[in-house]
Amino acid sequence: MKYNTVRVRMLTPLLLLLSAALFSACSSDDDYINEPRQEDANISYATMSIDDFRGDDNAAIKLRTNINADGKFLWARGDQVGVWPTLEEGEEPTASQVLFTIQDGAGTNSATFTGSGWGLLHNRTYYAYYPYNTEAMSNRVECTYQTGLNQMFNNMTLHLGANDFMYASAVTPAEGNSADFQFHHLGSIMRIVVSLPAAASSTVFKTAAITAAGGKSLFPSVMSYNPTEKEPQPEIVSATTSQRLILGISGNGFKPTANTITLWFLIGATDLTGQAINVSLSSATTTYSGTFVGSTQQAGHARSYSVSVTEGTIDEDFVDMGTGVMWATSNLGAASEENFGDYFAWGETSPHYSSITVTEATSSPQMSAVTWKSGYTAGYAWSNYFDTSDGGKTFKTYNKSNMKLSLADDAAYVILGDKWRMPTTEEVVALYDCCTYAAATVKGVRGVRFTSKKTGNSIFLPGNGYINGTSYTCSNNGFRLWTSSNKSTTLAFGWHCTYSSPTDEFKQYDRDRLRGYGIRPVYDPNM
Repeated sequence: MKYNTVRVRMLTPLLLLLSAALFSACSSDDDYINEPRQEDANISYATMSIDDFRGDDNAAIKLRTNINADGKFLWARGDQVGVWPTLEEGEEPTASQVLFTIQDGAGTNSATFTGSGWGLLHNRTYYAYYPYNTEAMSNRVECTYQTGLNQMFNNMTLHLGANDFMYASAVTPAEGNSADFQFHHLGSIMRIVVSLPAAASSTVFKTAAITAAGGKSLFPSVMSYNPTEKEPQPEIVSATTSQRLILGISGNGFKPTANTITLWFLIGATDLTGQAINVSLSSATTTYSGTFVGSTQQAGHARSYSVSVTEGTIDEDFVDMGTGVMWATSNLGAASEENFGDYFAWGETSPHYSSITVTEATSSPQMSAVTWKSGYTAGYAWSNYFDTSDGGKTFKTYNKSNMKLSLADDAAYVILGDKWRMPTTEEVVALYDCCTYAAATVKGVRGVRFTSKKTGNSIFLPGNGYINGTSYTCSNNGFRLWTSSNKSTTLAFGWHCTYSSPTDEFKQYDRDRLRGYGIRPVYDPNM
């Protein structure tokens, strides 16, 4: 389906511009309003075209908005567009604009308009925008994207028209020729195909939402632009952003079709590359949630995303540090960012102890009490470094550098599930590369705070120390954490940073796999 150029003969000057006032739809070149051309000093007919929304594969996205069963374009009664001439040299910006309104022909593929104002003069340049706003100025138009709309049915796009702001390229009519106006969509479409488990096939969903993970406010809600700026389109300035967009599901809600629900959002153009976006679908009693990674939402383009959801809400206990994965705000087993969390031998999914007390203080943290599990009386030692699932053999299957732990041997995945896992050494290097790091103290606990130069988010890594044998080495040397990357039969890659003078010297180093180190999990939306 192609959104074609439409040639319209004008009943009143500038009638053509109104064709762009509706959401893009299917039309044909023989949709005419027949009116003889007036041979006078003014242009009395023109050609209008509306950009297609382009999909991920650069093909036109097939929207069903304002299209009847025969695929014909349908006008909507009352749609309005504003028109100005460009400012002459020395003229002040003005709010004086011409308003044109669709009057007759609503619900059909032809319409008449009412309006008033000047004709199209050969010596002036004109531009238009949609929808009409009484507060707009000739040098500033504001777009307010609604953050709470209603989608009528599964995979329906009718609601998108409420957020479809358009700008017409400035045109200087040529004498004896038509004036050709090109309208551009200023917003961007997000199409989200949500896959639900079979257990949700008969669930009636009432609301949907997308939320930027990590507490970030990413979705533009109020934007403005100067329509007199040159091609390809004016610069859009975002004034207000939102963290969450709500999509009400009208009427009695709807059920999945073949276990999927397709959601449509039209948002202000913005770059969501690498950003984790949480999706939730809620019925009267349950919520299903999942996460996907965003891309650049370019003006006039449509992005299609796929996400699988599971029952329950997503605890937003991770932040975007600009590395492509989301970083947990605390260590594995810790209740808050300043707690040390648990200690694991590399590749083992539970600690060697059943209880442990480590004094967290600014002076010299100490392991004051520990109860070792049966068979682990020697603590973190080679004699205890076994994978009991394979008959008591050591992890000899991981014997080459950069081999990654399987999810069955990944403590973060085994304990947290979903899309959680341990970071790779490459992801740790990326964290150091995109961050600044400095000594910090949180609730009396010393550590290092990493702050992303890309997103501005930060995480605090407390000086948790490590266990070797039955001895706890205090955190005078800062934090000690594992990655999922192997080095050899006996060594794996860890990372640490001294909080006295944080550097990236130890962002990738190998140590004995038997040691009890902490783990800072990552949330991987692409798992």
